[in-house]
Amino acid sequence: MKTFLVKNLGCKVNQYEGQVLREQLEKRGLHEARPDEPCDLVVVNTCTVTGEADRKSRYELRKFNRTFPEARIVATGCYAERDKEALKQIEGISAVVGQREKTKLLDYVDGWLRDVGNFHPMQREDSDLEWGISRFPGRARAFVKIQDGCNKACTFCKVVIVRGGLRSRTVPSIIEEAKRVLEAGYKEIVLTGIQLGAFGKERSKRGELVELLKDLVKLDDLLRLRLSSINPYGISDELIEFVASEPKCCSHFHIPLQSGSNTVLERMKRGYVREFYIERVRNLRSRVPDFELTLDCMAGFPGETESEFEETLSLLREVKPLKIHAFPYSLRPGTRASRFSEHLSPSLIQERMDRISEVGKNLRKERLGEYLGRKVSFLVEEFDEESRTVRGVTSNYLPIVAYCRGTACRASTLLGEMIHSSVIRVDSDLLFAEVYLN
Repeated sequence: MKTFLVKNLGCKVNQYEGQVLREQLEKRGLHEARPDEPCDLVVVNTCTVTGEADRKSRYELRKFNRTFPEARIVATGCYAERDKEALKQIEGISAVVGQREKTKLLDYVDGWLRDVGNFHPMQREDSDLEWGISRFPGRARAFVKIQDGCNKACTFCKVVIVRGGLRSRTVPSIIEEAKRVLEAGYKEIVLTGIQLGAFGKERSKRGELVELLKDLVKLDDLLRLRLSSINPYGISDELIEFVASEPKCCSHFHIPLQSGSNTVLERMKRGYVREFYIERVRNLRSRVPDFELTLDCMAGFPGETESEFEETLSLLREVKPLKIHAFPYSLRPGTRASRFSEHLSPSLIQERMDRISEVGKNLRKERLGEYLGRKVSFLVEEFDEESRTVRGVTSNYLPIVAYCRGTACRASTLLGEMIHSSVIRVDSDLLFAEVYLN
């Protein structure tokens, strides 16, 4: 039996698409290799969001070539779309399949299985392969991708270049996939996409996101429904009201910020100002019980002054996110920002990264501290037999570890179940609780 590995880099959309590839390869009779066994086929699902993502993608391809010199190694994903020729130069690469042609990767596999000595695409009239999935090994939550591409063009971003414009799936196809996920035993569904807030807007000016959520929460076996990431301009009053009124909707949004300075946001062409971002967060906190915010924040955009950077820090302190994903500006060839003058030095960018991280660490400690002594509910994602502890996250994305006591504390009864307990201790990054199950 031929074996394979799929390595995903980057966003949750890539994780979803990587899982699709896993299931399609298994349908063709291949077996997913364990880390300690030889591998015949390696697929690296690359990312190109930053220069570091490019570097890591190249590193993984070279590493797999050294580890499995006889394997067929395929590069796909966003970096493969952006610069196919660069990846073709890496030793040992059998094929480079761009993001927009990702389904054609399976044509290569089918051709290889027919003629194992070669790795070339099998010619077919119909390449519209099934992309629905039903399982995510090792997870209590399942991803369902509802759209791809973006109809914005931020000056620093390559998404439109590598993934194209907005394309939304049909609501019936999403509902059908969600049913399969729930039938497989998952209790939480995470909706993923590149521009979630614009779901369905190529079909309807108003969009279809809230209508989709209304259909999904009707599914009986669904306990929680989460949005993976949504830009501030995608958060309508209608969406806020629905999330506030529906217990199955998670009380957590990841809302990318990038900068708290209006002048920087304008140079980025983000399509909102700091006041709008703050207003959306305030509205969510006033309407959604125990709402928590996570966000992305960029350091060192070209021309960013000290006063502009301080505006970002002040906004962070005002909206008090549970977690900040800070990352440095990275020059992306082909973007408008790559042609801007006044690029900052790496040392200054790192210094600003450190300051964002320090603010984020202090805010996280403050947010978590507010839950000491409170009762919370969380979905069990891991069970450690040796320490008798369970791990998971609450609806509002608080990470929690609970010491489990009682005869019913075993993986078979706990994984994927909802637990209710009081927080007994808080450290800088985790909540701790105890549960008694007899």
